[in-house]
Amino acid sequence: MAADEAEKTVYVKTRANTSQLAQEKDRITAERERQLEAERCAEERRAEAEAAKEKTRGTTEVGTASMPNSLLSTPKAFVAKSLIDQCLLALGDLTQSLSILRSKWEFLQGQDTEEAHSMLPLLDRVGRSVSSIGSPLQTLSVPVLEPPAQAPNSTPPAPPGLSDTPPSSFTKLCVEAGKSILLGLRGATGMPHAAMSYSSYERLVEALYGYRLVGWPDGIPMQSPADMKVGGAFVVRDLWSRLRSGICRWVKIPQEERNALAVKYKDHSRPSATSAAAADSSRGKSKKRRCPDSQVETPSSKRAKSVISPPVAVITGGSQRRKRPNSKMEVSPAKRRESETRSPLRLGAIAEESSGDETNDES
Repeated sequence: MAADEAEKTVYVKTRANTSQLAQEKDRITAERERQLEAERCAEERRAEAEAAKEKTRGTTEVGTASMPNSLLSTPKAFVAKSLIDQCLLALGDLTQSLSILRSKWEFLQGQDTEEAHSMLPLLDRVGRSVSSIGSPLQTLSVPVLEPPAQAPNSTPPAPPGLSDTPPSSFTKLCVEAGKSILLGLRGATGMPHAAMSYSSYERLVEALYGYRLVGWPDGIPMQSPADMKVGGAFVVRDLWSRLRSGICRWVKIPQEERNALAVKYKDHSRPSATSAAAADSSRGKSKKRRCPDSQVETPSSKRAKSVISPPVAVITGGSQRRKRPNSKMEVSPAKRRESETRSPLRLGAIAEESSGDETNDES
């Protein structure tokens, strides 16, 4: 009996050890299979990545011109396709949920309960949304990965007076900016002879023409581009870029503001007619011609010469004109004595002497 018990005990222990060994073997085998599966999945992912790289490289080498569907073979296209699939699934779930709500709404429409009345406005909006959506799967079934239509690569026409690229010379840059401002003003107003004034900009441009230049560089006063000392070439280049892009342009002033400017500069917009006539009448004339004849005095030197040497009549070419002899020319002694004798001063002295002689004779 003891031997049987001992043998039985040994058999049980051996069987237990065998089962433990089998379990351990199964565990090791399962672990090994999991490792092999993980390695296989990693190898598949690496192979897929390599295939994607090769496909991308082949697409780059061939080019988009010879492969119309090359957009679908790029990694971004795969990502976009997966995102679109997810969106379609989400929209499908949403459509199903909205359909359930719509059926419940149709059921509650025939009920006269407080719950039905409280849910009717919400379900009404939901039903309208479902009707407007329709079937998202059918709506989005069109190919969405088609290359977008690109606009023609054409640059907008340059504003008047500006070239396509900024000039390298500062002088040409200033000339182009000023010319563009002037031509823009003439084009906006429709006046081919409109003039740009920087010193009296508000009075002679805004109040007179009714247009304003917007987009001027910040912190820079209104002045000619050639006179921009603060900032120099940087400011002029910034102004040129603003004119080229259309940021700096002429806009029409509202009528109310224009009326206010007209009232403000009513007396200063144009010179008065009287002042203009007076300026025109006195411009370019000597003092003797501007003053009346009564206010003109003959200089003493001219009065003495007129007394000493009166005008002499000279006949030349059949026409008689009075000519004053040149003071630098030599006069003969006989003519000088004759002129002295004929002078009023000499005649007065002779008259006084003769009257004195008569008085002495009477006495």
